[in-house]
Amino acid sequence: MKKWIIRLVIICFVLLIVGLVAVFFSMNSLVKRGVEKVGPMITQTSVKLDSANISPFSGSGQLHGLVVGNPSGYNTPSAIKVGDIKVAVEVKSVFSSVVVVDSFVMEAPEVTLEGGIGGNNLSKLLDNISSVAGADEGTTSTAQKPAEGGKKFRVKDILIKGTKVNASLTGMGGKTVTRTLPDIHLTNIGTDGDGVSSAELSKKVVREILASTIKDLSSSTGLLGKEVQGLGKGAATQVEKASKSLKGLFNK
Repeated sequence: MKKWIIRLVIICFVLLIVGLVAVFFSMNSLVKRGVEKVGPMITQTSVKLDSANISPFSGSGQLHGLVVGNPSGYNTPSAIKVGDIKVAVEVKSVFSSVVVVDSFVMEAPEVTLEGGIGGNNLSKLLDNISSVAGADEGTTSTAQKPAEGGKKFRVKDILIKGTKVNASLTGMGGKTVTRTLPDIHLTNIGTDGDGVSSAELSKKVVREILASTIKDLSSSTGLLGKEVQGLGKGAATQVEKASKSLKGLFNK
């Protein structure tokens, strides 16, 4: 009898370990599928993720190989590529309607800026996200519907470091200029309310990348010429408009 009890305990222990391993790997696949399903709804472009490695016990993890495609009408393969993203969340919040993210670190993203004075891919990407986030106060976009009902987020700290921008603009004779942006640091997004949606959070991040890109390129007009000066003015206006409407985001 005693031997059977011991065997039963061992079997239960093994089953528990197998169950935990299954939960771990299913969580990673769920994160990957979630990014690739919700991402295109928000950006209205292709979104791919190579893999996710999330610990259900510590709440920390990494995302590998995130690629955000370009809006239609642009030729370069992607708008944003990120090799590694490190994230830390409060585990208990994962089961609530508002997920608390302690830190989000995007390491060495590669951004492609394509276009000219008449428009560029990053501004178009921001427009797409804004249409989902409901950027115009008091309006509701039909593009919002697929993302409704999802979780919201309170993000304490976002760090985007080592961003490399490849600028390929009309008027540059087909040349591509590469620049490295200063680190972008954002804090307390959605922490003073009921959180922000994934679309709202995406808009905030892309908006900051666009603003930093334009600021850097505009300060390098001696290298890039009048084309970037004009682009800087147009994009700066677009970013300013997005900034003014940002208050409307939190009413969704």
